[in-house]
Amino acid sequence: EIAGKISSDTIIVCGGDGTINEVINGIRDFSQIKFGFIPNGSGNDFARGLGIPALKTDEQLHHFIEKITDNQVRRHLDIGNVHLNHRTEIYSRQHAAIIPDDMRFVISSGIGFDAGVCEEALNSNTKSFLNKLHLGMLSYGAIAYRTLNSVYSKRIACDGITDDGRTVHLDRILFTAAFNLPYEGGGYRFAPDASGTDGRLSIVAIGDMPAAHILRFFPGARRGSRSYYSQSGVHHFHFKKMTVTTSQPLWLHTDGEVALKTDSVTFSLLDQKLQLIV
Repeated sequence: EIAGKISSDTIIVCGGDGTINEVINGIRDFSQIKFGFIPNGSGNDFARGLGIPALKTDEQLHHFIEKITDNQVRRHLDIGNVHLNHRTEIYSRQHAAIIPDDMRFVISSGIGFDAGVCEEALNSNTKSFLNKLHLGMLSYGAIAYRTLNSVYSKRIACDGITDDGRTVHLDRILFTAAFNLPYEGGGYRFAPDASGTDGRLSIVAIGDMPAAHILRFFPGARRGSRSYYSQSGVHHFHFKKMTVTTSQPLWLHTDGEVALKTDSVTFSLLDQKLQLIV
């Protein structure tokens, strides 16, 4: 709401991926706004995807703030958009406000398992406890394994088609996500080739594999290995616009912020870029 009232200025956010997402969705004209941030969340996938290391010492923090105060645009980042082709009345417990038909993202947006993990994480006592111990990233892994069976056992089909005719089909979806940057879920490198600056999104669609293979898949993604791309049931390619439909409604997230359940969305990029001063 505050970001929407700023017409021409520099916005600096101190917080995690969720806070950044809120501000991005509030900005009206990106051409008039310079954007900086100080990473201070449990996941910090935005900072990680931009190659910004954790600020563990006062010296590192001071140096980073000095860089921001230069107020120089250092890169122009693509901005993703997800359009709701169909709505349900099943809303996230964290979002009582009106959900718009179009939502922006700068890290990723996904439907299925990854969004289900985000929904549980936002309402998890485990995450709150581990955050207090500065072990926030562990919460995503613990919740992921707990959520896996509840999503994958339902055997929900998924179809995707891009604006240039490429298709994806899964008889049994785990998740389908559009990535602007490589990481989500607190450090899982699902989309190593996502750059955020090439005018394309990366689709990662996963399913149609035994549960045992999925359990091996996550450690590989955590290590950043590309070997999981060669597994049967893993689809990955770049695109500019893609419509995804599922046979049953599933949770949808944008940068880890869960809105509602839906069975049809379209992922694309905005024409405008985010002017980053970091």
